[in-house]
Amino acid sequence: KTFEENFPFNLDARGLIGTLCVTSDKDIKVIKENESYKYFIEHQDEKFRIGFVEYAGLGLKESVFNGFHRNENLYQTYVKDAKDDLEAAEKKYQALGTFNTEISQCQQRLNALELHLGIIEVGGDSTYSKGFNNDVVEDAVKASRSAYNFGVVHGCNQTLLSVLYRMMTETPKDDAMKLDHIVETIIFDGFWRVYRTLITNKNVDLATERKMSVMMETYDDANMELDKDKCANAIAEYFSDGFTNADATTYKTLIEDIEKMYSCGFDSVVKEIHEINDVADVIIALSILYNKPFDITTGKLSDDIIHSAETDVQILKATCDLINLLITGNQLVISQYGRFNG
Repeated sequence: KTFEENFPFNLDARGLIGTLCVTSDKDIKVIKENESYKYFIEHQDEKFRIGFVEYAGLGLKESVFNGFHRNENLYQTYVKDAKDDLEAAEKKYQALGTFNTEISQCQQRLNALELHLGIIEVGGDSTYSKGFNNDVVEDAVKASRSAYNFGVVHGCNQTLLSVLYRMMTETPKDDAMKLDHIVETIIFDGFWRVYRTLITNKNVDLATERKMSVMMETYDDANMELDKDKCANAIAEYFSDGFTNADATTYKTLIEDIEKMYSCGFDSVVKEIHEINDVADVIIALSILYNKPFDITTGKLSDDIIHSAETDVQILKATCDLINLLITGNQLVISQYGRFNG
C-alpha cells in the first residue's frame, strides 16, 4: 500500500508538542524525498511522532522550548520547505499585485512548525468572575493564536496608516485623481479618525478643542519653530489624568524632533487628507512618521503595541468591501459617529 492509503487524512503538518500528524499531500511529498521515508513504511500502522519537548514556556517577549526529542533532519526539512513555500508565494503575489490567502496559509504552516502550545488555568471568586475571566483569557488566547499563526503588526492601525502614507507620497501628481488614489485617501482618513477617537476618548472631559489647540498655539508659522516646553506641557496636561508618570518630561520625547515632521513635508502631504491642528493629530502624525503606535498608558511611542497581522487584513478587507459596495451600489451609510468626540 502507498503512504496515502495508510494515512488518508487531510490535515496540515503541525509542529505541536507531543505529536505530529503528517497528512497533507504537500508534506507527503516532502517525506518521500527524505531518507526518513523508510521509517513510515516500516511503521505504517502507527501515527508517526516527530517528537516532543520536556519543557515549554510562553511569555510576552519570547517563548522557550527546552529538551527537544525529535528527528532533527526531518524537522528541518519541513521548516525549510515551509520557508521556501512562503518565499515563493510572497514573490508571486508581489509581482501580480493581487490580494490572496495563500501567503497567510504559508505563514500559518511555518509558524505552526515553531512549536507553539500552552495551557492556561482560569479561576475567580464567584461564578460571574470566573465566567468573565474565562472570556477575557479566551479572547487573549485567540488573539495570541492568530498572532503566532500570521505574525504581528503595530496596533492602533498605525501600520496601515504608515503603509498608506508611503503609498500616497509615492503617487505621481498626474495620478492623484485616479480611483485607486481616491480610495487610498478615503481609507487613510477613516483609520486616522479611528486612531484619533482612541486618543480623545481616553479622557472625554479633556477632549475639547480649547485644550487640544493649546499645543498648536505654540507653533510659530513665521519662524517655523515650536516651543518644546509649552508643547510638552500641553500634551502632558491632556493625558495626565490617571497616570503616575505622565508629566512634561515624559512628552519631551515626542516633541524633540517635531520640526522634522514639517521640514520633510509631512504636513503638506497629509494636510490634503486630514488637517493637523491639535494635540491628537500631532501624536498620530508622529506615530506614522516614526512608525510606532502611541501607548496611552505610558504616554510614549512604543513598539510593544501589537496585534495579529490577520486582524488588519480582515479589517482592510471589510473596509474595501464596504467602499466597493457604496461606489457600485450608489448607497448611503448613516452612522452615529457624531456621538463620539474626535
